Amino acid sequence: KEERQQIEQRMNKKDQASPNERRLLLDSWRTIQMRIDQKGSNTGRTVKLWKSIGGVAAAILILIAALSLFDNTDTTLTESLSFDQQVISQRGQKKQISLSDGSTVILNADSKLKYSAEFSESARVVYLEGHAYFDIERDENRPFIIYTNQSKTEVLGTSFAIETDEVADEVDIVVTSGLVEFSQLNSPDNIVQLSVDQMAALRKTNPIKVSKIKSKQLVAWKNGTMLFKDKTLKEILPTLEKWYDITIDVKDSTQLSRSYTFSYDNPSLEILLQRMSFISEFQFEIEAQKVTIY
Repeated sequence: KEERQQIEQRMNKKDQASPNERRLLLDSWRTIQMRIDQKGSNTGRTVKLWKSIGGVAAAILILIAALSLFDNTDTTLTESLSFDQQVISQRGQKKQISLSDGSTVILNADSKLKYSAEFSESARVVYLEGHAYFDIERDENRPFIIYTNQSKTEVLGTSFAIETDEVADEVDIVVTSGLVEFSQLNSPDNIVQLSVDQMAALRKTNPIKVSKIKSKQLVAWKNGTMLFKDKTLKEILPTLEKWYDITIDVKDSTQLSRSYTFSYDNPSLEILLQRMSFISEFQFEIEAQKVTIY
């Protein structure tokens, strides 16, 4: 009873709680309530705390520890979770990360992953900025949770890709195997379950939009394949700039609306531009890390 009062009092102190803190507290409290509800439905009677001490008490202890951290500093979500590992993939790079549970993460260009060298006994938690592909080892007792600035993704074992745009407050997720639960951090009712070849798009406070796609096409980048289908040059530019670590200046604005469909395996920048210029009849110039299209 005392622990419950402490948590609820802390959650209600709006003047002292940062947005990231409130998101973490609310999410953790929902997890505790869910575990209590699950145990209650399984036994068919009122649940005593001592009968569910393993799962519920562990979650409460983690939450109380997080509360003490927040009381001492105005920290971010990732700092409060005490990640001790960080991998950054610069523009023009891709990196593969092997996690302690056997899971694998492929970071696309200009992305960052924060995680712990050893996961806890109750959950496997990471934080993503940018774009990554996850191949998660199944563990019935420890869900794998990916936080971004706007979303939470929870799985037991599956494969999928997440792409974030923190400036625009946008998150996309594409599932290639298994089942995924995807939700908005500050809106717990904005939640969906996704299966193979489904994509979810989170756009600020709008309801999550789910669509049917060909997931292998959207995650081709992880194998070094650059694939676009009916995409304009304007839509392609951000990907090209990150992929090759360049800036592109388009002098002829009419070129921005030209559409492209192609698939190339690890193309060099010059060869790719040559093929694109053959389609759209433009001229280009490469100078160091800058490309000019006329």
